[in-house]
Amino acid sequence: VLEECLRSGSAGETLNGLEYLVSLKKFDIHCDLIAGLPLYTYENLIEDLRRLMNINPTEIQLELLKLLPGTEFRVNADNYHLRYSMIPPYEIIETAWISSAQLNRVHILSKIVELFYNGSIWRELFRRIMISSEGRIEEFISFIMESEIKFNINNMQKGEILYNFCTVFCKEFIEQLTFIWMKNGLSFKVAPGSLSHCWNSGDQIANPLSETKSAYHTYRYIETGNKRMWFLYNKNSNNFKSIKEFIEIL
Repeated sequence: VLEECLRSGSAGETLNGLEYLVSLKKFDIHCDLIAGLPLYTYENLIEDLRRLMNINPTEIQLELLKLLPGTEFRVNADNYHLRYSMIPPYEIIETAWISSAQLNRVHILSKIVELFYNGSIWRELFRRIMISSEGRIEEFISFIMESEIKFNINNMQKGEILYNFCTVFCKEFIEQLTFIWMKNGLSFKVAPGSLSHCWNSGDQIANPLSETKSAYHTYRYIETGNKRMWFLYNKNSNNFKSIKEFIEIL
């Protein structure tokens, strides 16, 4: 693909350099993926995205190729077997290596990455879910498309989507999801929050966090398998995140 795009250098060396920069943990690393390049297939892109998530840069941006007037690809679009929109921003419609239907999935995937990976409280969990198996990214795209989910959503709605996905495809992540949900003070009425209980001083269940004596504190707990997760909240705070957590092994 690099050779066809008249780019010099080695993809392997670039990847090694990226891994090195990320390992330093000193910089915000932003990576771009471009769908629709000559010779670049849908399968190539999904695998590249999975590899990038495994490396774990700060941000990943996934875009469709744009054939701007005067560029090599625009002038020689026919030779490169590229079909593109004549309306700005002149996005790719189809190539000999990626179909219009696949590019539509890429468009959805671009929004998914922006919402769940870039700057989200669900980022690390989402990353782990997506790299947990080779077909996971494809499963999530299909899940989003079949559910007709809108993309103007908040953190709680993102969590609900991940929760519903995990209950079907990867139950092993539900415990981690539940902890993030409760820690961030999301609704106690839906998704994993609906399984939580408010702890009161008269309850027979011992509270490992109850040494904190204050009328301004509230406690909630939720049982998952052989564990009981405890969360301490300050009810006078405008920040609904828990201020202390404890995981009790039952």
